[in-house]
Amino acid sequence: MKKALLFGSALAVILLGMSFESIERVEAVYNRTAAPAGHTGSPGDGKICTACHLGAAAAVKTGIITTDIPAQGYIPGNTYTITVTLNNPGTTRFGFQLSPQNPAGTMLGTWGPSTAETQVINGKYATHKLVGTNGTDSKVWTLQWTAPVAGTGDVTFYGAFNISNADNTTTGDVIWKTSHTVPEQTSGLEIASILEIDAFVDGSNHLQVRLEDTETSGATIRLVDMNGKQVANWSDVGLIDGSWNAELPQMSAGIYLVQVQAGNKVGSRKIAVF
Repeated sequence: MKKALLFGSALAVILLGMSFESIERVEAVYNRTAAPAGHTGSPGDGKICTACHLGAAAAVKTGIITTDIPAQGYIPGNTYTITVTLNNPGTTRFGFQLSPQNPAGTMLGTWGPSTAETQVINGKYATHKLVGTNGTDSKVWTLQWTAPVAGTGDVTFYGAFNISNADNTTTGDVIWKTSHTVPEQTSGLEIASILEIDAFVDGSNHLQVRLEDTETSGATIRLVDMNGKQVANWSDVGLIDGSWNAELPQMSAGIYLVQVQAGNKVGSRKIAVF
């Protein structure tokens, strides 16, 4: 009887160990398809990849994030290229998560569409796809980011990165983290007064925009929610006699911000959608 109990206990320990190993491998494979949301190491997220990948604390690195944003800062509404570069000799598998946030964790600006190797989770976190994890000694991902509305101020890109040992488990990997802050460009821009822009939604669900400047062409009009997430975008717009309209996409009721950029002039106006 005692031998049977000892055998049963030993078997249970073995099975439990196998179960934990299976869970670990499933988790590792899952994370290869995308890093779970909220693990950039930002003050707002409060978590980083070491929450899943066990090992040493994340090492702070520099030079990982580069952009084509001018030194004087981003122009609200403009789209920029954000590049993530990881270099580590001998590594063949990499992962990342990146998010532009304020200290409270609010997403700032808007990520562009997914690419062959990258995707966006919850509209907030750019991360790898499964096909975007392989590399030889290095890995580069390229992303598109549209700057937030005027008056946002500094934007910090928070990133966490996995230098994987490619054994399909969550142990033995090396985690890096970094941040990169860009300012908002204000000097040299003629910012339109809020009184120069009128915007509202009419009874036929059309967005109506009117400017005092009646000779506006090649304008970009963006509709964003109060978290800075882009809802709609119209480019190369010509305003006839200072007026323009377009049918709104399907969207939730709430307060939104209409932003108009024409040349070096930027203006915005809040609207209510019912």
